Amino acid sequence: MTLGNHDDLMRKWVEHDRDIPTSWFSDPFWEGTAWCAKQLERTGWIEALRDLPMSYRLPLQGAPRILVSHGSPRHYREGYGSHLTDEAISEITQTHPADVLVGSHTHRPLRRTWGHHLVLNTGSVGSPFNGDPRAQYLLLTLQGNDWKPEFRRIPYDRESALAAFRDSNFLGEGGLSAHIFFEELRYASPFLMPFLMWTEERAWGQTWEAWRVFREVFEERFREPDDVLL
Repeated sequence: MTLGNHDDLMRKWVEHDRDIPTSWFSDPFWEGTAWCAKQLERTGWIEALRDLPMSYRLPLQGAPRILVSHGSPRHYREGYGSHLTDEAISEITQTHPADVLVGSHTHRPLRRTWGHHLVLNTGSVGSPFNGDPRAQYLLLTLQGNDWKPEFRRIPYDRESALAAFRDSNFLGEGGLSAHIFFEELRYASPFLMPFLMWTEERAWGQTWEAWRVFREVFEERFREPDDVLL
């Protein structure tokens, strides 16, 4: 396991880290974060999250070098996506030498090459952001001296996953942010960050009324996934 942004947020929340605005701890919008942090602290997982590395180098002698991270080895929020520039890839490979870079932060599968470097995004098993609700992951197979990537998508019992939001009482106690996470899983689409950016541009609070308006304005984003994929 490598450190991701939500993993680090849980640790920071429990410790009241200065990186988190003080207002968040009393803001109803962040009740979902508080709920998750409480469960993890109660079950002793915060210590495990605190010790996670930013990246992991696959120790296979003689094979092309693989470096795995949640985002990039520089930061868990620097995802491997279409927006990542060639200059950024060059900087990453200079400071963190590897032949294959593997990350996941954007929740979208991606394959890209830069020189002899292979840049891969695994996609997301739990919350894909490409409209495809199937669990998505990456399989790497060593063939000769090359790693061959295969992007896989498999159906699973999504109804049970969605029901867990209710059965655990996350929806009942987690407020609007928990509801948005539920919707992201339901529609296989990102809503949290677009909603935060949209409300901040208008100097609005992250309220249920603002969410209602957001859904009306961006109605086309809330389309049920194609049943053919399920």
